Amino acid sequence: MLVEITARFDEEPNISWGQELQQAGAHVAYGVERVKTHVKLALVVREEQGGICRYVHVGTGNYHEGTARMYEDLGLLSADPALAAHAAAIFNELTAGIPAPTPGTLLVAPHDLRERFTALIRREAEHARAGRPSGIRAKMNQLQDPQMIRELYEASLAGFLSCSTCAGSVACAPKSRDSHRQSASTAPLAGSWSTAASTGSRTAATPSTSSARPT
Repeated sequence: MLVEITARFDEEPNISWGQELQQAGAHVAYGVERVKTHVKLALVVREEQGGICRYVHVGTGNYHEGTARMYEDLGLLSADPALAAHAAAIFNELTAGIPAPTPGTLLVAPHDLRERFTALIRREAEHARAGRPSGIRAKMNQLQDPQMIRELYEASLAGFLSCSTCAGSVACAPKSRDSHRQSASTAPLAGSWSTAASTGSRTAATPSTSSARPT
């Protein structure tokens, strides 16, 4: 079990959870020094009749039964061998310092998340310029990263739809040429938090930006 102890406002509860898990017999790791570890990733390894099987879950929200009743998140449960192998490599890096392969099935910061996001955004822009179907839908806490904002804005000039769903209150965009900005839009988080998200009274936790390890 990997427990993040530099989580804003949750340091003390996370330490308590870690101690309780250790007392129950679980192996607990506390992240990487000088790096904020923020990920919604679970890996289950089972010995089944046909051999060892691995199941991986990647989500956009906390594994928390309270917040799960309050707003929507997305989750992927898979037994895909490549996805499970990369998830295992990420946990090995976080707990034992063994570097995960790059590139891999998952986008991991600070290894290759920014570079691959940039490449994907530019790919959709090229599709739009060539008249092919294109578009981006992104779900995040906030949109404040200047480089990503610039990439999305420049790509929106190609004419495709870029829709960002933000759980937090901050979504920044350049003040320029409003006629081109109609291709890029930002919407609040769906569910009962939608009003709170748009007014900034609460920020939900979803996978982080490039300051985190895996997302």
